[in-house]
Amino acid sequence: MASASTPRRARPDPRGVLREAAAATGAAPALAQGLRAALVTIGPLLLIPVLARPELSWASLAGFGATLCDKGGAYRTRAAAVALYLAFGVAAVSLGSLAAPHLAPSAALLFAGVGLCAFARVFGAEGTSVGLGVATALVVALANPASPTEAGARAGFFALGTAWAAAFTLVLWPARVFRPAREAVGAALAKVAALAAAVSTADDLGTDAWRDRRRELVGPARESIEAARAVLASLRRGRPGRSRRAEQILVVLETTDRVFGLLVALDDVTDEREDASNGPLRAAAASLSEALAAVAEGLDRERAPAHVAMPAEGEAELGPRAAALVRGAREAVGDLVSAAAAVEGDDAPEAVAPSEMDAPPSPMDAARENLSMESVVARYALRVAVCTTAVDVAARALHLQHGYWATITCLITLQPQGTATLARAVQRVAGTVVGAGLAVALGRWVHGAWGVMALVFATAAACVSLLPMNYGLYAVFLTPTFVVLAERSAGAVSLAPARILDTLFGAAAALAGSALVLPISERDQFAAQMSSAVKSARALLDAVTSPESTDAGVRSARAALGVALVNADASFQRLQTEAPPPAEEREAMLALLLYTRRLASGLVALGYETTREAREARAIARAHPGLGPRLDAMALRIADPGAEAEPEGEVTVGEATGAYARVERLARQVEMQRAAVQRWRG
Repeated sequence: MASASTPRRARPDPRGVLREAAAATGAAPALAQGLRAALVTIGPLLLIPVLARPELSWASLAGFGATLCDKGGAYRTRAAAVALYLAFGVAAVSLGSLAAPHLAPSAALLFAGVGLCAFARVFGAEGTSVGLGVATALVVALANPASPTEAGARAGFFALGTAWAAAFTLVLWPARVFRPAREAVGAALAKVAALAAAVSTADDLGTDAWRDRRRELVGPARESIEAARAVLASLRRGRPGRSRRAEQILVVLETTDRVFGLLVALDDVTDEREDASNGPLRAAAASLSEALAAVAEGLDRERAPAHVAMPAEGEAELGPRAAALVRGAREAVGDLVSAAAAVEGDDAPEAVAPSEMDAPPSPMDAARENLSMESVVARYALRVAVCTTAVDVAARALHLQHGYWATITCLITLQPQGTATLARAVQRVAGTVVGAGLAVALGRWVHGAWGVMALVFATAAACVSLLPMNYGLYAVFLTPTFVVLAERSAGAVSLAPARILDTLFGAAAALAGSALVLPISERDQFAAQMSSAVKSARALLDAVTSPESTDAGVRSARAALGVALVNADASFQRLQTEAPPPAEEREAMLALLLYTRRLASGLVALGYETTREAREARAIARAHPGLGPRLDAMALRIADPGAEAEPEGEVTVGEATGAYARVERLARQVEMQRAAVQRWRG
């Protein structure tokens, strides 16, 4: 198995790359986002002839980039992303404008700046988008020298443009990126809630009537869960980096699937019992129905659901299997409400203790754990820095017209994996050629300032609307947007040929850099990376629970797991471009990543605590016969699908209070991992 330190050359199938470059993600056009981006972009441009301030074009550039940084999620997360874009963008514009006339300082600034921006990928979708936006602003500033006064004016207009975009996209017309996922998961919740309500009143129907009714409900409920998984997988594929909100919606869906299984089991148990003793089981089904309906309503209204209390009366009368199912139902109710609250960025209601497993990793920890050449992201960042700097220096030496277009093409085309870079290069070049032709054709028909503004508005809206579907479509309409603007400011007859030449040069440099500069080619490496992450989770389990472990040992195990998870996530992204698996398999891989992270967070939190309960929980986890061996078996099964499967049955620890409850939460994460592995490798 190849690793980041010993890369294996990929041999991409050209037909597969072309299919991937032309394929749509399955997402619908983001029309609202496109209109927002167009309004934000066109606003400052309309003021240029009124105020006679051409520097307002920097406000337009800043606004366009800020809208692309808004990836949805909690408002404070989105506001933080835009604020970071503003702060680092202002610095990039200021320093780039001043360094532009001097080759050596500008090359050094570009190398350091784009390298750091590419490294921001470790912070998820927001970090990836902010980094790309800031790097683009730096490249444009380095192509346009300015005096200190002019540089200050540019930075000021960049800040104004970002603030205008933030006010528009966060206050006046906020984006709801996750609405399709909410609706799909809400539909699944509603179908399962209907099944739960029917199970709770099944005694009112005769046996034959109930069996017919059950068949009518079980099939649609299962289909709705699978449909929601497909929507989440397509949403994930269309976004760079991790998204905490998408992960929390996935947790809601996974818990809904767990509830679905509990309902079927509850109904099976009631068939084996006398109707008079089925009260606690029917009450459990009723509570599940109420919880599912509350969570569905909360997702639809974008607010945390109210807590649903589940009565415990009558459990003493039940046998072991029925009591275990009722206890599982109670836990599922709490997990559903907690996960739905986390979707909105809120803590769980007071009646449900929020799990420490949901705590996001520290940004400083994420950065520290990836400061190594074993990290895929670190190698990618260094590759981006080397290649974009080389292209910028070469474009200056060759005196390319608007040579910074070549640098931006190289910056955007380079991806962590070679096949992904090839697909992006195909999309960028093809989109630019088509878009340049479109720009020439439209330029013959559109005249006057207002006609140009209308054209820019339409093409900007189209490119952002189509970005979630396919990057090539985005490039088609992005090209006329900036070609028309550049021609208008430069007074050139046609810059379309220059745009095509620069794009070809930048794409070729990106492909060469991807093959020659720290190549990471992992066509089939996700299994190896994921297996390594599960092994690292086992090592962290041992480090946290062993009485002989030291703080240094725990830190080392935690760092190793952090790097392994980032590498696995990056490999998952590469796999989507190289050979995208079916939606169901893609969802299973994503679920495995998510629950491995949650297990890691729970282990780290448990290791930090020194309370008596935490010490007891560590002792229970150490002595538990299923946790460690199950992780070992999963790591082997991931790496080798033909390996002998681990024993059937759930990993349970018995009691549900105190220290046992802490370990029970860890065991549930292991069970979720196991279920994902079975869906993927089974």
